[in-house]
Amino acid sequence: MSSQLSSFFCNFESLKSDVHLAFRVSSAFSFKNNLLPH
Repeated sequence: MSSQLSSFFCNFESLKSDVHLAFRVSSAFSFKNNLLPH
């Protein structure tokens, strides 16, 4: 039981970091698009 719980928290932490990375990348792309002339 405790091993399942720890693996779940490990997956949750990696998922949070993936979401954070995707958010940073998408915000960087939108920022770059705003700098370009339309």
